[in-house]
This record gives sequence, structure tokens and C-alpha cells, in this order.
Amino acid sequence: MNLIPFQAILPKMALITSSEAFFGTVKHQYPEYVKSGFFQKDAQESIYIYHVKTPLGSYTGIVTCTSVDDFLNGKVLKHEHTLAAKEQQMMHVFLQNRAMVKPILLGYKGVPKLQQWMEAYMKKYKPMQVVDFDETNECHKVWGVAEGSAVEYLRGVFAKNIKQSYIADGHHRCSTAIALSQTKEHPLVREGMLGILTVYISFEQLRIYDYNRCLEVLREVSAVEIMVRLSQYCTIKPLSKIQKPKKKHTFTVIVDGQCYKLKWKSKYLKSKATLLDADLLNQYLINGICNIKDVREDHRITYVDGVSGVPGMLAEVSKSKYRLGVFLYPVAADELQAVADRGETMPPKSTWFEPRIKNGMLVKEI
Repeated sequence: MNLIPFQAILPKMALITSSEAFFGTVKHQYPEYVKSGFFQKDAQESIYIYHVKTPLGSYTGIVTCTSVDDFLNGKVLKHEHTLAAKEQQMMHVFLQNRAMVKPILLGYKGVPKLQQWMEAYMKKYKPMQVVDFDETNECHKVWGVAEGSAVEYLRGVFAKNIKQSYIADGHHRCSTAIALSQTKEHPLVREGMLGILTVYISFEQLRIYDYNRCLEVLREVSAVEIMVRLSQYCTIKPLSKIQKPKKKHTFTVIVDGQCYKLKWKSKYLKSKATLLDADLLNQYLINGICNIKDVREDHRITYVDGVSGVPGMLAEVSKSKYRLGVFLYPVAADELQAVADRGETMPPKSTWFEPRIKNGMLVKEI
């Protein structure tokens, strides 16, 4: 991987009285915050160490710019389709902000000496930024690495040891940034766009959670008909309480106040080397039974991240009497890599990764 140091735009923490309010709104208010003096440019080009501590775990990564050529030449692999409407929204945000306010999260196979080097650096130097989020009990810290020898060491490790990486979070930001980098006639596209803002965290640290579906389809097809038709493809068992699936190729459905456990019948599990539950769900339920042909654009589908748990899904389902909820089993890291390595993609919103990098912590102008 070809890392490119950059001068980050950093928030002035002394002016920020509420981390939740500021970083929660910066994506859409970045130009106003810049005019108000909430941001300043780092004194020099750097590569940055980003450390996140949450109730779910601790994570350490490298924030840098990655050459657009690495994305175009297949060194950075995607594993999910994108949603067309969200790509359009993202283009608007990029052009409005004239900046990338959040890096694309890339997973890679861990390099022990790199992890050891980052841990030693964090012990030796004080962070340049420390941001606490009381509502979620998170702490985000940033170290700037500007020394020539240290920068070259990091660039060398990535060039020699990390030949490939995978988009974990930020498929829409990635596709939009690449599209913008190719639009040479736009006045905002300058030499700086040749590098895309990225954060690298090893797969050994990343956590993959389920990404679930809420379908507003009960106007067109009844709950009884859905379950009867699903019985052609799955074994169905009523559950006494709402719960998530506990193994691959099972899923649970919440409909009309009842929860069901479904398991795909064996004859439907032989079509691909890596058979994903999201693909099966799209083919037989979402497309076949609910007649939703384009999961990238149909407004009847909303997505609920696995970290939100059962309460998050119930909140989404309760918004309309025509909704049902589907819990999927999380995709494994090796499945993700296998799909990407074959040049294939998963359906949109197949994975939810932790940690979540905050908007506005490190910004790159475009």
C-alpha cells in the first residue's frame, strides 16, 4: 500500500463544550464550523495513529491518505454493493464541505511489528488530541507522526508487508472519492485528491456485527403469506422471545408481534463457494416473495446495525404496522475476504464494523 502523509484539519478542542453535539453534526455543518474557527490545519504533513477505546473493545490504527492508484489497481478491495441514492448524497456532502471529514476504514492482515511499533510510540509520546464521549463511554485519541524517519518506516512497512486491504466501512465514501478524483474538470479537484483519506485497522482487532433488515411490505403481501411461502425454503420454529440467530444460515423474523427462527433447507445452500445469508434473503424473501427488485434503491428497506440489538430493531419495526424485521447472522472476516478476493460483492449493508471513526476528528481538504 502506498501511504501519503497529509496536513490534517483538526478540531480545536478548547472551543468544543459537547463532543456528542459537535462531532454528531460536523458532517453537514463543516463549512460553518470552519468559518466559526472550530478547526485549524496541522503544522506539518503527518501520518496519524488513531486509538479508540469503547465498551466493546480497544482498537489502534493508522490514518493517512492512500494513493487513488491503489484503489484503481485492485490493491484495495470492496466487498459490498453501494446504494445509488447514498452515493448521490455523499457527492453533495463532499462538494459542500470541500473535504473528506471521515476516513474510509480499511481492514488488513495484521503485521505484529507494526502493532508493536504503534504501541511503543503511544507510550513514548503524548497524544495531540483526546476526545471523550460520555454518552457512549468512548475515548478517541490521535498522535501525529511527522518525523521523517518514523514516516518512512511506516510507509516502508505498508509497502512491503501490506499488499492488499479491504474496505470495512465507507464503500459510499470510497466510490464517491474515486469518482471525484476522475472528474478533472471540476474546480474542487486538485492534486490533493490523488490521495484518499483512510484509516487502517487490522482484522485481528476489527469486530464484525450483523446488519439487519426492516421491510415495509405488509401492504402488498400478508404476514401469513410470507411465512407460508418461506416454509418452502426454510424450516420454521416459533420462539418464545425475540432473539438473534446463533449460527450461519439461520435468521429470525419479527412479524405481528411474534418471532420465528428460520433455517435454510440444505438444497438451497449449494450454489456458491461462499454462500451468504444476505444473498439468500434477497433472492427468496426480498425479491421472490416481497417483489423488491432493487435493494440499492427501494425505499421499503431500512437497515439496522447489530450493535443496536433487539431494541434498535423493535424501534424501527414499530414505526409502521406494515413492517417486519429480519435478523441475520454476522459475516465472518474470512468470508468477506474470500468474496472480495474473487472480485465479487455482497449485497449493500451486509456488515457492520466496530470501531466507528468519528466525523471531524481528522479532516482532509479536497
